Amino acid sequence: MWSNKSFQLSSFVNGRNYTVLEGFWKRGNGAHVTIVNIYCTGSLREKKEMWNEVGGFRQGQLSKAGCIIGDFNSIRRQEERKSVMLNSDYSREIKGFNDFIESSELADIPLVGRKFTWFKPNGLVKSIIDRRDSRFKEFVRSSWASYKVVGRGIFVFKEKLKKLKADLKVWNKEVFGDANQTSKEIQQRLDDLDLRDDEDGLDESEREERKSLFAKLSVSKSKQEAILFQRARQSWIKQGDLNTKFFHSSVKWRRARNQLHGIFVNKKWSDNKEEVKNKVRELFEERFARNDVCQVRLDKVDFNSISEADNEMLIGDFSEEEVKATIWGCDSSKSPDPDGFKFGFIKSCWDILKKDVVSAVKDFAGYGS
Repeated sequence: MWSNKSFQLSSFVNGRNYTVLEGFWKRGNGAHVTIVNIYCTGSLREKKEMWNEVGGFRQGQLSKAGCIIGDFNSIRRQEERKSVMLNSDYSREIKGFNDFIESSELADIPLVGRKFTWFKPNGLVKSIIDRRDSRFKEFVRSSWASYKVVGRGIFVFKEKLKKLKADLKVWNKEVFGDANQTSKEIQQRLDDLDLRDDEDGLDESEREERKSLFAKLSVSKSKQEAILFQRARQSWIKQGDLNTKFFHSSVKWRRARNQLHGIFVNKKWSDNKEEVKNKVRELFEERFARNDVCQVRLDKVDFNSISEADNEMLIGDFSEEEVKATIWGCDSSKSPDPDGFKFGFIKSCWDILKKDVVSAVKDFAGYGS
């Protein structure tokens, strides 16, 4: 709907619990349409305010095409909400919501699929996530200590990271499995329980099972989002809502941007993989090849000089505190390598990695590679 090919936005208004969008539907006859998106809280007072404001706006738009959608957080009949005693507040809410729908000449579209669209969370998710974090760090600690690599500091660090990356892939699959498949299986079982609830109702054990499944589904969905969030490399948006469609698009765009489809060779386009690899290698070999010809002369140039103390400071070894301060100054979602570990990982496992990190930095400073 938000594609410029389908809908052209002309104006919008933000209310306390709603947003009104006006524009033209390009497909078909290009009709002028109004779309109201609702997200209301549980307060009856705020619901009444929203009904009055949106209802008043709708009265002036009755002759135009329009759609009011979203989360009204209200019910039209008692049977639409389970496990709640119908008190006077709910009675007033039901009447007020029905009056709003009728006066605005709205059609209540029948629900397809589940009978209920929201279930009360049970608060189990946080403790499960905490246990996952603990197991992850202990795995990193034991794995890192087991790697026996000999060589220069930067080589040792690189090889240990390579081994850890491979081991983490296996560990993640063994411990957590496929998050997508897990979510599908949990969702299928929840659908089965919902159908049974609609027909015959659930017994106590089945209600407890449904609570447990919702907790597991929340963890699985959070894991899916976290994986896509990392792949998308979006620093301006944080995890929270399940923005999986957005993250999928970001991942695809990032991969397409980084992919080298082909190059021009002697003014002719080539997408042959071997030819492209050879030409890229030749380009960088030529670019970084040593040139012994003196191209710049500095005769009689009077340079400013520094003190011996400053010189000692500049050529001295980096301290652990300096390396740590530099890493902590980097965005945790960023990675030094296109497909490597993020700074957030290095920070969280600093007590495990710091010796090798500092050794790699000192090695690079001493040898330049």
